[in-house]
Amino acid sequence: MIVVGFCSSYCEGRLVRGAIESLLEVGLDRLYVFEGPAGEPLENEDELPASELELGDYREPFGGLVVHRGRWRTDGRKRNEWLQRVHADYGRDEPVWAVVVDADEVLVNGRYLRDRLEWILARDALNGASVTDKDNPPMARWPLHLVEHEGSMSMITGRVFRADLLRSIDHSSSVVTNVAGVQDGWGNFAATSRAWLERWLAATDAGALLAWPPLPTEPFIAHRTNLRHPLRAQLRMSDQELVEFAKAQGKELH
Repeated sequence: MIVVGFCSSYCEGRLVRGAIESLLEVGLDRLYVFEGPAGEPLENEDELPASELELGDYREPFGGLVVHRGRWRTDGRKRNEWLQRVHADYGRDEPVWAVVVDADEVLVNGRYLRDRLEWILARDALNGASVTDKDNPPMARWPLHLVEHEGSMSMITGRVFRADLLRSIDHSSSVVTNVAGVQDGWGNFAATSRAWLERWLAATDAGALLAWPPLPTEPFIAHRTNLRHPLRAQLRMSDQELVEFAKAQGKELH
């Protein structure tokens, strides 16, 4: 099993170091950092702190750090170029798991993620899952909790996935095309409290305790966008993603 990481970065200063350090805890075979704007560069780019990517101290321990600098028309193109690089480096003859953390995020408990990925592969093998069997395909992704800086949570579904089962990333990280040529939406959705509260109340009635998510040792992503440089905060990929979706549907946002 191959596990690779990806970090998208642009004028992040020190913040990107936290994302990289958290990814390395997974025990990656290779980490790709793509540095540069997706869309029009910021006019105040020269006023922003450069991403701290002189990471010589990270090269020695695992020997697989790749830093690629460029400019991309959209976030989707940036991520898709990375995916094609993974395909070129590793092919599709064995499982290649990808873990994606943006520069303003941190993967918490990442050291326990490989345990989950190995379990998924073992379960798929036991169940006879196959890429060619549409009724019993292998698991292509694993959702993570995403915790915002103010405490709200959602589930994000496109950050841990089988890169070998994807043909392309089409729009940001939310729309992909798999190896069968089927386009699928991998967005994130709000984590609702109702079902959890019902379980919590039932446990309370029974005199038991129930832990709140994220659970102990559960890998999850903490979003630290509030710590970006104030002059960098105006650029949000989620806004660009809405524009790209509208273009794809032949619409125009005002």
